[in-house]
Formats: sequence, C-alpha cells, structure tokens
Amino acid sequence: MTDLCAEAQRLGLDAELSGGLSLLARAYHWGWGDIPRARALMERATQLIESAREPNLEPLLEGARCLAYLEMDMDRTASLFDELAALHTLAAQSVQYQWGLGLVQAWRGDVASARAALGQAIELASVRGDHWATFECTARLALLELETGDIQAAGSLADPLAPLAAKLGEGSERPYATAISALVALARHQHGAFADLDRAINELERIDARFLVPDLQGIAAELRYRAGDLDVAHNRAILAARLADDVVRPFETARAHALLACITAQKGDLDRSGGHLRAVDNAAGGLPGHVKELRQEAERLLAARRRDQGDDDTWP
Repeated sequence: MTDLCAEAQRLGLDAELSGGLSLLARAYHWGWGDIPRARALMERATQLIESAREPNLEPLLEGARCLAYLEMDMDRTASLFDELAALHTLAAQSVQYQWGLGLVQAWRGDVASARAALGQAIELASVRGDHWATFECTARLALLELETGDIQAAGSLADPLAPLAAKLGEGSERPYATAISALVALARHQHGAFADLDRAINELERIDARFLVPDLQGIAAELRYRAGDLDVAHNRAILAARLADDVVRPFETARAHALLACITAQKGDLDRSGGHLRAVDNAAGGLPGHVKELRQEAERLLAARRRDQGDDDTWP
C-alpha cells in the first residue's frame, strides 16, 4: 500500500492517493495500534479530499467519520460536519455521515442529537447489511447511554452486540461486546460483572485492541464512583489514565483525571484533587461534553470541601 501511495502521488492521482492513505491509516490503527501514525495519515488523506476540485463524496464522508472516530482536532472536525450538513439528503442517507455526526454531537455534549444520529446510522447500516457499521454504532450508542445513566437503554443496545459480533468472525468485536454487556451488568450491580469485564479486557489487550480499553475502564470507574465504592473507582480510573496515555487517547486521559479529581475531593485529599483538575485543564483539543460535566462536578466538590475546612479560596 505504501508503494501504491507513492506511485499515486508521482502520477498526481489525488483520489487514489487519498484512498490509499485511508487504508494505510486503518492498517496502522487496527493492525498495530499506532494511533499517532493513523491520525497523521488520515489527516493527509482528508486534506487531499477537501482540496479536490470535484471530490468524491463517499470518501469525503468516510474520511470525516474517521477523523471523528480517531478524535482528531475535534473543533475542526465538528465544523466539517456542520459544512457537510449542506448535502441534505445525501448526508441524511449516508451511514458514514450519521455515524460521524453522532460521534461529534456526543463530543459536543448534545446527547439527544448524538442519540438520533447514531440511531439513524444503525438503521441505515442494518438495511444495507453492513454488520460492522451496525456493530460499531450500536456499541458507541450503548456506551453513550451508560455515560448518561440510562441503564435500560444501554442494556437493550448491548443485547444484539454478541450476535452481530458473531457475523464478523474472529476479531475485537466479540470481547468488546462482552465488555459492554459486563458494564451493563456492573451498572445493575450483578454478581460477577467485574470478572467478565476483566476477562474481556484481557482478551482485547491480547489481540492488540488496546485502543478500545480506556473507555471501558473509565466507564467502569465512574459506575463504581456513583455506587459509592471510591477505592475501586480510584484504582480503575488510574488504570484508565495510564492506558489512555499509552494509546494516545487524550480525551480518555482527561475523563480519568476528571473522575480522579471527584474521587480525591470526596476523600478529602484536596491537593491531589487540584492536581487532577490541572491535568484535565491541560488536555489539548477541547473536552468532550461528558468530561466537562465531570470536571464541573469535581470543581463543586473541591470548593465545598475547602469551605468545610475554612478555606474560602475558589478554584483555581
């Protein structure tokens, strides 16, 4: 593929070059877990598509979705989806557009719009027999419902994941489906949920699908925090932060630190809570809506603790 990209560049075939770069990005992402390299390749592919005089719309829509999936320059990516909305019917009937729009709206914190877009993507992909897109969008929507606390909706979405994964053969989908179902079970306080989650995470790590794990650990940590189990929540959030750093997922690093700021404030460790908040504020590229909410919760908790201790200084 590298040789073909070089030949396409030599011949000035921008459409073929952008397609090859997109495929290379997938190879680096899924094959080796090299997220920085995948992001760099996808960025270049998208620049070529955007600069084309008569761009092929489907690669443009898929490229935009890949930018959102890889969480690349989300301010710019969100603006791109605003522009693509001008395609009207073409955008409305595109799995790639609706999928990417759902990811962008979730990042913006517009849960209702994210839910609607991902739901539309699931319907379109199902009609077209695209099992992979159906699986991915269903999984992301299930995680969104877990983040917002709608456990019933998350459970309904988690149920079809295993049958969908079975249609996709051996890969990351089976353990990922198991992990999401385990998170639903954890939210329902079911016995054995943590063991099922850890087995699924171990399998994802074994097959080098570590990119998928920080969300799982982060959501598990928040579920335990909401249940009042601060020690387990703290340990899970630490794991999430370390792995998110390893696989270069800054938004998941920020989520973990925001949650750690909440936990340490609850425990009365104000200095450490402030340190975690500073780590959140140092995150590049803006913050997803859910992380902003966690940060605001941590700020309120920290301010309340400081008042309790007679310290009226406000954050920061």
